Amino acid sequence: MGTGKIKWWLVMLTVALMLMTKTVAFKQTDNTTEVYEIRVYENAPPGTKATLNEAFDRVLRDMKNCFAQLDSDTDWIEFDSSLLIFMTTKEVPSSTAQMQYGTLHLMCASNMMKSITFSLHVTRRNRHPPKFSADHYRFYAPVTLRPGLEVGRVVVSDNDPIIYNSQLQLSIVPSEADATLASYWQIHKNGSLNVRKSMKDGLKLYRPYELKVVAFDYGSPQLFSISKLTIVPVSVSAPRNVRVNIANAVYQIFEWDPPEFGIAESIRIEIHRGNDVLHTFEVDGEESVALSQASFQVGPEYRVIVSAVDSNGRTPGEAYKFNLLENELICRGRCADGGRPMCYYGREHKIVQFNDINGPHCMCYDGFSGNQCDIVEKCTSQRSIETFGSVDWPSTAVNQSAAILCPYNSDGTQLERQCTWDSGVARWENVSFNEVCKKQSSILVHLGVLANYVQRQDQTSAGFNAVQRFLDSILRFPAFQNNITTAHFDEKIAEHTIQVLDSMLGRNFGDISGNVTQSRTRLQNFLTSFGRRLPTPYSLESVQGGLQMRSQHWIAGADSFPTKMSDKCYVHLPKAVRSAVTLFVCMKNNTIYSIPEAATSANIPALLLESHDEQDPLIMPTDGKTLIALRPSFLSAYYPPLFNYTCAVYDKEQKGWSINGITVLSRNFEDGMILCETTKFGVFTLLPEHLFSSRTTFMANFINILPIVTCFIAVIVTMFLLLISICQKASDPALCVFLFMVLVVHSAHLFVLVAPHFFNIRHLDQPIYFALQFSMLSIGALIALINSSVYAKIVELENDFKEGAHTCVRIVLITLFAILMPGISCLLVWKYDSLIFTHVVTKQPILHPLSISFATSFLVPLILYMGIAMGYGAYAFYYGGKIVMATRFVERKENLLHDLSHAAGASVLVMLVFYGDAVLFFEKYGFMRNIIFSVLQLICTFLVFLFVGYIYRIETRFNRASSLFGQGSDDGHSAATASTGVGYRGSKENDLTKDRLLDNQTEKSLSSASSPGQNGYAKNMVTEYGPAGYRTSALLKQEQLKSRPAVSFEPTLQDSRENSFDDLSRRSSQPPPLVSIV
Repeated sequence: MGTGKIKWWLVMLTVALMLMTKTVAFKQTDNTTEVYEIRVYENAPPGTKATLNEAFDRVLRDMKNCFAQLDSDTDWIEFDSSLLIFMTTKEVPSSTAQMQYGTLHLMCASNMMKSITFSLHVTRRNRHPPKFSADHYRFYAPVTLRPGLEVGRVVVSDNDPIIYNSQLQLSIVPSEADATLASYWQIHKNGSLNVRKSMKDGLKLYRPYELKVVAFDYGSPQLFSISKLTIVPVSVSAPRNVRVNIANAVYQIFEWDPPEFGIAESIRIEIHRGNDVLHTFEVDGEESVALSQASFQVGPEYRVIVSAVDSNGRTPGEAYKFNLLENELICRGRCADGGRPMCYYGREHKIVQFNDINGPHCMCYDGFSGNQCDIVEKCTSQRSIETFGSVDWPSTAVNQSAAILCPYNSDGTQLERQCTWDSGVARWENVSFNEVCKKQSSILVHLGVLANYVQRQDQTSAGFNAVQRFLDSILRFPAFQNNITTAHFDEKIAEHTIQVLDSMLGRNFGDISGNVTQSRTRLQNFLTSFGRRLPTPYSLESVQGGLQMRSQHWIAGADSFPTKMSDKCYVHLPKAVRSAVTLFVCMKNNTIYSIPEAATSANIPALLLESHDEQDPLIMPTDGKTLIALRPSFLSAYYPPLFNYTCAVYDKEQKGWSINGITVLSRNFEDGMILCETTKFGVFTLLPEHLFSSRTTFMANFINILPIVTCFIAVIVTMFLLLISICQKASDPALCVFLFMVLVVHSAHLFVLVAPHFFNIRHLDQPIYFALQFSMLSIGALIALINSSVYAKIVELENDFKEGAHTCVRIVLITLFAILMPGISCLLVWKYDSLIFTHVVTKQPILHPLSISFATSFLVPLILYMGIAMGYGAYAFYYGGKIVMATRFVERKENLLHDLSHAAGASVLVMLVFYGDAVLFFEKYGFMRNIIFSVLQLICTFLVFLFVGYIYRIETRFNRASSLFGQGSDDGHSAATASTGVGYRGSKENDLTKDRLLDNQTEKSLSSASSPGQNGYAKNMVTEYGPAGYRTSALLKQEQLKSRPAVSFEPTLQDSRENSFDDLSRRSSQPPPLVSIV
């Protein structure tokens, strides 16, 4: 054979040998030491599944993809290759002593084959399945556990006597929600649950994960059990080795070992009994011993759960059962007199006193507390409402008594109450049924009887004194004494007391027999003393409305509000310098204070104002005044309504009535009340003015009425000027608005001075204030606009009547600066409540401190307007005068410049006098004030009249001059000369040429030239400026006739630039011009 064929046979032989070797290797029988068994219980019916032992079951699971063939002499069993199970084909015979065998051939892919020889056992029936110790297991697994470490242990058992029936296998069933959860843990046949892979990834802390664990045995039939399994990943493990050191009915001491994984921030201890949590407390995470001083009943079935707590959650340990014992340990230790040492088993099992970071602990006797029993327990202070009144019991130690005064006993009777110890708590004993103190009901009945007794027609002063004695005893009740804090003010008794007082005040003391002077004095003192006993704030009023009391706080620096009591009295306090408590007493019938010229005062009201701090004279500011108002009844026959009433104050030193420091503001305040202001506190009433008429003079009355007269004159004059301005249709609308604002200010002044005599205007206080503020700002802006117009006219005269601002522009400026800006200012002042004056409609307006909002919203715009107005006025006055002095003008223009300058100067005076008058208006008192205010009113009226007159004349002359001179500038100088005989500065050369021609005229022509023209001016009178100053053409001719021929030529005038302001200084040094009429 050839070489190629030899090589091919060698390759084929090698492959065949390799295949044969491999096949032989797989055909060999399994010679391992493991034993393979099949178990079927006796008399098993056909189709019964046989049970494999653990080794056989493991091999079949590993080779589940192979084809199997059974080789056995047993005819009642077969193998299902698709299911990998052995099944009976007919009923299994009873157990025999002869062992039966079989072989299972497993043929797999790649010619792999394995033969397993097994034994077949017929056993007794398996009747007991595995049993878990619990239906549900819950394990807390620290996420830091490494794979292989134990999480917990499941306890399962099987009670079958046959060993292979009791062999167990455990397995974790994957969750239906997440099949990957079972991959984190594995469970062994001994019940140990271990970590398979790290729990840090994929699992959330303190979230429970639900699984199931299956336990099955290897008996026939094969039985199993299922138990729920919950695993919670945690960051700290539970405390270990929990134990109870001692537990009795008084205290319990628990111990434990710290957590093995993680760091606990605190340790929580819970004591359970049954399903109830009896006591819970926490200690620091570093502690391993805890003391509980909860009181429990002696007995079993107590459980303690010790949990580790960190920022992520809580990990509880297993519940530890314990019993409470009756016996107590005895040891030596440190304790106060109120207790004995608390003992426990310390190191080396010695009985010692328990000691922790708080020090040694003791068991306290009744009424003591604290770690060392050094604190005495007390009954807390208590307010109780009993039949004898409302009282406050002070804090009192256990087993001691507290004593207080009876609220309605005037003799100082005391009531005692003991503090007792009841079930570990300090408690007050019950004193509701104590009969030592007087009852409230008895006092109320007595007061009702006295109210009826006082109203008897045949009442005497002795009966009044008897009633007064009982009322005086009420002031000695602890319930009505401010210095006693155990008893409280009684509203019911106070209401009944004021009914008795109202009945007494309603009686006419003149009709009561006996000496009533003492009764009046005692009643006056009782009203004041009883009012001081009222709480603050508090209001008390009788049913009939004849007597009302009110006690309230008067806070320093705070705005006060009006106080109206019934329909008779009204009080409005100013700001206080120091805080105090005030008392107001309004009496409808002033029967206890003597009234002159009257036998009865039953229909005259009285008002008592008092401060509790009578020794402090600085409560009310020196410039502060109190507003009071009283309403007369007009039913008294002694004081007919035709009299004018005034407020009067009772002078205790003079023992009479006085009006010193009292000013009547209005006689028709709030439905007929008479409003007054005063600087005093005391008793006030209403008396006719004629009782005090000797104190007033004609001059005083004249000075008081003088501001009204001058205000009326100012209103009439301003209204007259405004009507003239409207009728003449003045070209400048600022003048009409200016006159209207001046009219508003004068009208407001007149209204405030006159209206309070007829009706109350206090509700118009803010509108009047804002009207004045708006007008003052608007007037400043309008004068500034008018002065700017005056200055513009002066410039127009200098610039040959070039057209100024249009009327529409003026209206826009007036609307913006004289209406909108003041309106915005008033709105800001109202919004931020920054009024500088309040009570402007009264005789004593209140000046408030300057605020930033008021300064920015009012003062700054006002100063700006005044500065602009006065700047325009002063400069226009100066500028117009300079032009008249430095420039040659025709007479008509010169007169017009004089009017413009005078108007500018008058505007400055108008502003100064007007604002001075407006500021002085807020000062309402004083002889000199009235005179100065009236004089300023007249001066202001005269200046406004003069200023407006100048403006009227300027408007008339300026319109006429502008038309005339405007025409002359267009048609030549002849037209202007024909009508006025004069020219303007732009035609100086023409004037000089005419002067030269006049020099050649005869004396007759000269004399005729000196005759007045139609307009009242000298005809053909031309003025020229030369080295010697201003000269007329006639004067120049007379000089030339003396020294020159009849006809001569005047030297040519300098350029018109010599008339500029640059030559003013040079010209002022020259001698004054010679003026003569030709």
